[in-house]
Amino acid sequence: MISINSFGQNLDCQELIRYRDKELVVLYDKAVGAYQLNAEALKDIEKYREELEDDNSWAGSNTVGLVATLKLLCDAFNDIMAIGSPKGKVMNLARQFHGKTINNNSVKFFHALEKGKNNLTLLISENVEYEMFKMALSELGQVGNATAFFLNLRDNVESLDDYQNLRKELRLQLQQFDKASAAYSIKLNETFEKVDLLNEYKEYIDEYLNQNCSLPNCNWIYDLRGSVYIGTRCGKSTSVEVTFTNNLGHNLRTFASFQKPDGSWGKWQYDGSFGEGIKPGGQVKWYTCDGTGEVKILAIVPSKLKCKLPNPNN
Repeated sequence: MISINSFGQNLDCQELIRYRDKELVVLYDKAVGAYQLNAEALKDIEKYREELEDDNSWAGSNTVGLVATLKLLCDAFNDIMAIGSPKGKVMNLARQFHGKTINNNSVKFFHALEKGKNNLTLLISENVEYEMFKMALSELGQVGNATAFFLNLRDNVESLDDYQNLRKELRLQLQQFDKASAAYSIKLNETFEKVDLLNEYKEYIDEYLNQNCSLPNCNWIYDLRGSVYIGTRCGKSTSVEVTFTNNLGHNLRTFASFQKPDGSWGKWQYDGSFGEGIKPGGQVKWYTCDGTGEVKILAIVPSKLKCKLPNPNN
């Protein structure tokens, strides 16, 4: 079995399968999630927005409270744009990717994979970041335009005195922000769908596994036969017992299902071998207190794969 070095760690074929099915998804979701608008800031904006809808907030006697609420609203907009700030993710990526063209192909993928899991993770992260960055650099600008008013208001709110006009302008700017943020979220989701790197990476890993790893499959062995005995259990003539002998040349995990008097089939009964399976020449017994005498026996070669048992009624 191929063992892939990972900075002092070994990543065998089974671990590569786990990487494909678990770690890769977590990595992808984390990279994508970094481009979502700040959820807590959006909640704060809605909260202060509701407060400012109240006529009492704009009463002449409440100037101090109004200024405080406006500042908090502006701070929330500042948090929204943290991703696009000069020290934020988008600007950092703009410098990182300046002059670069990121090409995702199987040759680069396999090269990174053979260098180890950490190298593979770095490659995947960079590719996902690049695709999301291209979208964010253009679309986030629209959100930025919609928040510019609030970022400017934060520094000048205490010097304003025409609060009625300010109230009208706030409503207009909030409506523009709603449209811009909704458009950004739609574009973000469209990018996820069009740039389907996750499935592409899974296909590359599958290709690597097929070429380099001899992996067990969920190949069930059907129609096995055992010795059936009627009326030997539970003190009932309707009891059914079956003894199965492993006559194959390798261990088997075995299961039995008994037909019920109504014609349906019971749940699969396991052989109790705790994953190792019954050795060649070994036997296993199952029984039911009420059956028709018909039994299905199923087996599979032991492996680390989680194989789903078929429906016994099919």
